[in-house]
Amino acid sequence: MTNGIHTTAVMTAMLMLTLLGCETNQPEVNVTRRGDSQGATQPRASISTTTPQQSTNQKTPQTNSENTTSNDTSANKPADEEKTVSSEETTSVPDEEQKTPEIQQPVSDPFKVMFVIPPEYDGTGPINTQATAIQAKLYPGAKKQEIVITNMSDTPFRLHTGGRPCGHAPTSGQIMKGQSFSCVVTRTLALDPTATAAATYDHNNGRAAALFINAVEAPDPVQ
Repeated sequence: MTNGIHTTAVMTAMLMLTLLGCETNQPEVNVTRRGDSQGATQPRASISTTTPQQSTNQKTPQTNSENTTSNDTSANKPADEEKTVSSEETTSVPDEEQKTPEIQQPVSDPFKVMFVIPPEYDGTGPINTQATAIQAKLYPGAKKQEIVITNMSDTPFRLHTGGRPCGHAPTSGQIMKGQSFSCVVTRTLALDPTATAAATYDHNNGRAAALFINAVEAPDPVQ
């Protein structure tokens, strides 16, 4: 009797150890409640064996994208644009330093005096005045000065003289628009300040169409 009880106790202990071993290997055990006709199961709390991750308080430094973009933009500026700005700065001259270049007048020929009859001349009035008279010179040498008269009007012109300062223009000496006539100075001709008319004029239209000329003696020009 005693041996039977002892044997039963040993077997019971072994069964309990077996059951405990099963529970250790199985995280969940379905337990059927007494009196529950449907045999509903209730999950058993499971023990988490996952090692918690260590949190770090280190912060990842943020990159200043705006500064990077700005630096990239300035670094990638086209070279042509920089050259253009530089050239504008170097070539820019203040207004007060800019000077209009002087026009070089052509060297005049001492043996020629140029006179142009204006386009508005119509033969009814003087071509010039005593204040704007043609100034000519009589040289003693063989080479004489010429008064080159060019007609730019629509009125034909023919120079009338009394032999001063040059000979009277012949019929062939009448000049039309765009043509010229040369009066070679061989004698002096003084202007009379009190005269109302000139000794030289347009032969076609009379003394009203005066052409004032003043011719004086002068030494030969140095050539």
